[in-house]
Amino acid sequence: MEVVTLPRRGSSVYARSNSDELDDNIGPCTRIIPGSRMLDWFHIEKPVKQRDSVFLETDTETMTQVLLEIVGAMGLSTKLKVEIDPYCIVSKEEREIHRTKKIVNDANPIWTVETNSLCVVEVSSPNDTLTIRLYDGSTILGVTNLSSAIAVKSLNGMKLLGTVTLSCEELLRGKGDRKEFVIKPENSKVSMHKGVLAMRFRRASRSDLEFLGKIPTQTAAEETGLASDIDFRNVLRNSFFQSAQRKGKMGETLHRVKPFPDPDCIEETTWMTVESLQKEALKPSTKWVSAGFGSMGVVHVEIIGADNLPKLDINLNDLTDPFVAIAFEDTIVRTDVIWDDLNPRWMPWSTRAFCFHVRHPTSILQVGVFDFDDGPLDYFDPVGRIVINTINFDSDTTYLLKYNLHHDPRQADDAPRGTLTIRLRIEWDDESEAMKMSFISPPRFIINVETDKAYQVLCYLTRGAVDMEKASVASVKLYANELISYWKSYCYVLDVLFEVVLWRGRLTIGENRTVWFPIHSLFLFTATTIAIERPTWVVPIFLYTISWTMLSINFYASRHPYPWKRVKSCEQTNMVVLLGRSVHAPVKISPNQGVREGDMIDRLDDAKAKRMSALISGTLFFMVKIYGIYSKTSETSQKITTEKYHWSLLNGRLYYLHILLKSLCTYIRIIRNLVNWKGYISNKLTMNCVLLATIWVVFPVHTFMLWMLRILAWSFLGPWMKAVDVLYVHKWYKTKEELLSEVDGGNDAVPNLPDFDAIIESEIFLNMGKSGRIVAENNLKLKAMREKMFGKYSERIPASDSSRFPSVPLPESTAEPYQGKSWGAPKFWYHVPGQRLTGNMILERSKDQYFDLSSSIV
Repeated sequence: MEVVTLPRRGSSVYARSNSDELDDNIGPCTRIIPGSRMLDWFHIEKPVKQRDSVFLETDTETMTQVLLEIVGAMGLSTKLKVEIDPYCIVSKEEREIHRTKKIVNDANPIWTVETNSLCVVEVSSPNDTLTIRLYDGSTILGVTNLSSAIAVKSLNGMKLLGTVTLSCEELLRGKGDRKEFVIKPENSKVSMHKGVLAMRFRRASRSDLEFLGKIPTQTAAEETGLASDIDFRNVLRNSFFQSAQRKGKMGETLHRVKPFPDPDCIEETTWMTVESLQKEALKPSTKWVSAGFGSMGVVHVEIIGADNLPKLDINLNDLTDPFVAIAFEDTIVRTDVIWDDLNPRWMPWSTRAFCFHVRHPTSILQVGVFDFDDGPLDYFDPVGRIVINTINFDSDTTYLLKYNLHHDPRQADDAPRGTLTIRLRIEWDDESEAMKMSFISPPRFIINVETDKAYQVLCYLTRGAVDMEKASVASVKLYANELISYWKSYCYVLDVLFEVVLWRGRLTIGENRTVWFPIHSLFLFTATTIAIERPTWVVPIFLYTISWTMLSINFYASRHPYPWKRVKSCEQTNMVVLLGRSVHAPVKISPNQGVREGDMIDRLDDAKAKRMSALISGTLFFMVKIYGIYSKTSETSQKITTEKYHWSLLNGRLYYLHILLKSLCTYIRIIRNLVNWKGYISNKLTMNCVLLATIWVVFPVHTFMLWMLRILAWSFLGPWMKAVDVLYVHKWYKTKEELLSEVDGGNDAVPNLPDFDAIIESEIFLNMGKSGRIVAENNLKLKAMREKMFGKYSERIPASDSSRFPSVPLPESTAEPYQGKSWGAPKFWYHVPGQRLTGNMILERSKDQYFDLSSSIV
């Protein structure tokens, strides 16, 4: 840990962490420096204790407390009974100190915090003995859930499955690692097949005892601001006795500023004209909310306002009460509620500005507008949503973006339900590392919430208005309509291929001049002829063709005249990876830039698709007419059998039809996004194809493949396979003559299969099964811990944009290089921790997600 003094920040002392995990001395009572761009700089407010301190050696009573976790058991099925309901009783010196809940009908149970897997063992002497007994809690002789071990044991030993005994000395030596112990059957009536019990144990820390409620909580409670209150426990209520409008001194109409005036100048910001409200909303935000956990960079988002929202309140006198919710990675936040306003503006001093710390550069922003309903049984009515793919935006550029709100951009190209204006800026700590990280699959992000109303908000952000994961008539209909809509794209691809085959390619020179230059036709002709003449080059030619196609698409897509439909060029991305910085000029986009030219290209593409569609339709009708003429001359044209055909969409086939349509649409969307360069995976595919094709050409890969095929043929198809049959296979796979003799003798031919059970119980498969078991234990444990800490409702956040109609900014949107002044220094900055959990026994948030929020909450 190093301490330095920064002159430009005054005389304050700052600490910089040299690792991803913060030093424990910083602890929970720290906060982010306002205006700092470095994620690893923190201002030490006051000396604090370590959050998870280790107890002193002199504290004998505390030193004897051991945290024990009963992870799970395997192989509890007995010869007399396979279906059991196991549970554990932990005893020390024949005194019960803990009991887990029973797991119903599971011979390989896994216990979690929900089923009482954790307990604290008081160790008074290393010579003491700890006993864990496993019981079957299922019904026997009409008796269930017996309360004492003596009563259970009295049923002829049928309830007691087995015992594991540990010395307290071994408990004190534990470090929290997973250990397996053989379960010793109580008597001969209970015989288990290699039953084991998995446990973890280590000395308990203060935070462990606080989590289990053994001691009062001494650490500061986790404070959260308004932005993280997605359950709306605290809402600034609307006053029905306040007027929304009044006349000013000059006769102008003044509107009450919502949700509240600026606390620093209340008198000047209580009433404003519409023009003043719009101008004030565009000013830099003064209250920022830091959210999430990540070290790749920061995404700054400001919710400026919305326009032309639909009226969703039933009351005639009430309008929509909008608020905006944003889900990013493992964090969900929301803005203030603006009461009774169809054209709301969020002021710079309100909760509207968010700073998301990025863990993976391909993460997407999912933004939704909702109508707040105060009733306990009412859900928040969704207005519309947008999905922002951050990879389409350059770093250190301020974007003022205006989007159409659609009820469900995943499935319906319906009329917009208003517009939403946001301000966006992306900063990378190391842009080269961020680009390299984009080639790696993103981690799994999950968000938990406590209430059903909050879960409905989260589901709308991630799934849309229609749950396309469930088989229903609505989802099947939407998937079918989506597949039909791809006909236009299919026709466009065929039209392009048709022009390439006919050598129609032209090259644009200047603004209006074109010359005949069919470079794609030349490449296709050259590649095809070489593949025919040199069959060994088919693989590299195929890979080069993919690369050529992807680079050609990227060339035109990155130069689209409408700037909001452009993609990042392959050259730009690769130069950032190689040089660590962008060599391109800063982006600057004016309102309505390239609208006319972009519309012209879209209409041209539609004309190409319609032309090819008409050609295909005409050809098919022509073939049908020919078939009709031929069929009348055939004997089979006269049907002599009764047709019986009945098919119903809901007759047990809806689920499979839904799965089929969903899979087709999913893969088509993936291919569409890949071809259209809507993600870094397109650049990865292109560069990998170029690399593999070059390796194939330079190195004798085809010779290596040829020798591999020769080795396989000589190894498994030669006459020596007869020796293999005699020595190994014949033992369990008899010849035809032997089978014939058994059949003639009247004996049933019983297949003599290999000993697959012995193979499964080999060390390789046992280790494989153990690895899978540990994964299942960790997943169930994580699920239960998240439900306990964050709420019982959970939703997985999509790692990529799967919208059928991607959100595209409107022509009024602008972009300009970031100058470092327009954003200003925030007056308040508090943090909403992400929901990432770490640890091996009691999971908890990373220490660098804790900040001092006491001075920042409004």
